[in-house]
Amino acid sequence: MLCLGLGAGTAFAVMAPKRTDVPGLTTPSDGRYTYPALRLPELPPGASGPGESGLPQSAPGGTVPHAIGDVRLLLLPDAVGAKPDPALPGRRGWVATDDFVKLFTTPSTEAQLLQENGARQVAATGWTMPDGTHVAIYLVPFRSPLAATSVVDMEYGADRLVQAPDASFDAADSGVQASAQDLSVQAKGGRPAVRAAAFAVDEITGLLVVTNPKAVDRVDFEQALTLQTELLGG
Repeated sequence: MLCLGLGAGTAFAVMAPKRTDVPGLTTPSDGRYTYPALRLPELPPGASGPGESGLPQSAPGGTVPHAIGDVRLLLLPDAVGAKPDPALPGRRGWVATDDFVKLFTTPSTEAQLLQENGARQVAATGWTMPDGTHVAIYLVPFRSPLAATSVVDMEYGADRLVQAPDASFDAADSGVQASAQDLSVQAKGGRPAVRAAAFAVDEITGLLVVTNPKAVDRVDFEQALTLQTELLGG
């Protein structure tokens, strides 16, 4: 359970857990990245934290994380040793919708999709690891869980990424507990390898895009996806 930042409790530590403690990361020597301890930010006045069972109680605006309001606070922090991507501001700002839709091969369709489903802002963060792996995460809150799920299951799945124009999203097989679509493309013709996932947790959609000049390690990809959805799920 993620700590709620209320001055008590233990954070969801991922600094040095056993490799079998994180879902999908069962290889004894997989070389996965190290992330800072994850914790949810402080809840707004009137929002309730987890009950005695450890499960979130009802809170204004939905589940515990989504009562926070500022989706930037729910972005996965940079992995240890990473170089931040200056084009993706993290908690310092927002990504323009016009820039976000340019990630797709039909940006006008995506822009209409966001507008019709009540998208608010686009939060994004990204970093590059010493091995050349680049991680980019985008979070977009919508007006309802139904709208967010529809965007991922029916709309994102029908479009393609500029970084992987020959690959379509398909049903995710990562085992992450979220509505998700993913794709994987090998490096070819000067293009980097790409692994990407579009997912929805309640009213928030996420897009994770991981690239590497040679190959994207599946463990690194699933680690980032698991931890990001863990944050959104509270």
